[in-house]
This record gives sequence, structure tokens and C-alpha cells, in this order.
Amino acid sequence: MAERRAWVDSEYLAGEITGYLVRATTHSDWLRTLMYGDEPLRREFWFNTKNWAEWLNTDPPARAKVKKPLDPRMSRISTTLVHELDGWISRSKLRELAMVVAQPNLSGSALNDACLRLWVSTRIWGGGSSDGRVPWNTRNSLCAANLVEQLTSSREAFLRGKAFVLPDVSGADLPYTSKWLWALGTTQRGWTPEGPQAYILDQRVRTTLGWLAAYKINSDAKSPVSTPTGNSSYAAYCQILEEAAVISKVDAEKIEWILFSGADGEYPSFLSQLG
Repeated sequence: MAERRAWVDSEYLAGEITGYLVRATTHSDWLRTLMYGDEPLRREFWFNTKNWAEWLNTDPPARAKVKKPLDPRMSRISTTLVHELDGWISRSKLRELAMVVAQPNLSGSALNDACLRLWVSTRIWGGGSSDGRVPWNTRNSLCAANLVEQLTSSREAFLRGKAFVLPDVSGADLPYTSKWLWALGTTQRGWTPEGPQAYILDQRVRTTLGWLAAYKINSDAKSPVSTPTGNSSYAAYCQILEEAAVISKVDAEKIEWILFSGADGEYPSFLSQLG
């Protein structure tokens, strides 16, 4: 299927996002305080240390369909990190790891290792309690010959102010490559690159945006309006979030979070209950 390259009527969509925030926070003091307050999102949860360590071991689990071994160095870096995290991952921890990656004088094996640690951390953070699929995909991405080159190139572009050079790695699509860029961006919120900053774009956010595009046209719609796909639409999506942030006076990352929270595979709960 051909890639859809542009967001239709981005100004309209930014306005719909703003209306969505108002509806979502009208009846919730807690949510209103979170969205309009100065406190950053914590975005934290537990994960299964044993499961992740098993999948990132040099030899794959017995239940794995593909038995390709993982490079021992990759495995050592990954499993050491998993045990360091000890089942707990948060935005602040991702930022801590990203601060190491963002050091301008970092080079050689220290740079490569730091990039790999941040990469695996974003996969764990994004995978939640997944028992197999996300750890398996993470393992596959670590087997990609170009992974380190892609991560370091993306990092160099980021440090030069070009926020949207997404790593092109087998086993990692836009939801995960955007998490990598977002994590890097946590080190310099408020900094002005060439264009908007980086935010997460995954399927749950895309689903909510599709519903918002249809909301005023037909509030009884049975399926969301199609939204663009592919990396070429990513920068435009981030610009839409920042336009909505200006209108609503809500941090763009918080807007992304509430768009993610509202997408449940059917009609988003905030829209159906508060619309």
C-alpha cells in the first residue's frame, strides 16, 4: 500500500486536539492538574526482569522460533542493563540514560555502548508487560548489522539540531524509532532545533488522531479516518502537537500522552463519555 505522506488540514486537527483536552479534563480535577500543571509526566511501570534477560541472552529461549544467537557483546550490554533496572523503568531513568548519549565529546566504544543502553531501555519502556513479542523484536533489532551506525548517526543529527533523523533498523518501526528520538529529546526540552521537537507516534496515538479527524464530521462514526503513515509524516505530526500546545497551553508531550491514553481500539473513551 502506498505511503500517505501528508496530514490533511493540520490546523483543523490541532484545534480538534485542543477541544479533546478540554473535554477530557472538564470532569477530572486530577487530570486537569496533571495536564495544566508544571510537573512532568512520570511515565513509569514495572517490567519482567527474568523474561527480558532470557530474551536478550546470547542464546535465545527454547520457545523462540528463530534460534539465531545474539552477539555476546550486545547480550552483555543488554542483560546488564536489564538487571540494573531491576524491573522498574520511568521517564526520569530514560532521561538519565539519554543524558549520557547526548554528551558532545562521547566517542568510540563508550558512545556505542551508551546508544545501545538507551535503545534497549526505550524498547523495554515501550514494551510494557509484553511477555514475548517486544523482547523478541528487540533481540532482532540487536542482531541488525547497521544498528550501532544508525543510532550514532541519529544521535549526531540530533546534536546538530536536526531532530527527525529516525534510525532505519530491521525489527524497529516508527513507534519505536520515535521513542528513541523522544528519549533523546528529554535531555533538551525547551531547546529549539530546526523545527519542532521529537514526540512519540505509535498506533494508539494514530488511532485517536483518526477519530478526532472524524469527530465533528460524524460523531457516530464506526471507524477512524485514515491518518498518514511512514517516516515522512513524522515531523508534520510533531508540528501539529506543538501547534496544539500553543493553543491549549499544555505541554506537547502531555498531549501525546493523553492521545495515547484515549485510544482503546474502539471509539476513544474520553470522546464517547465527554463529547
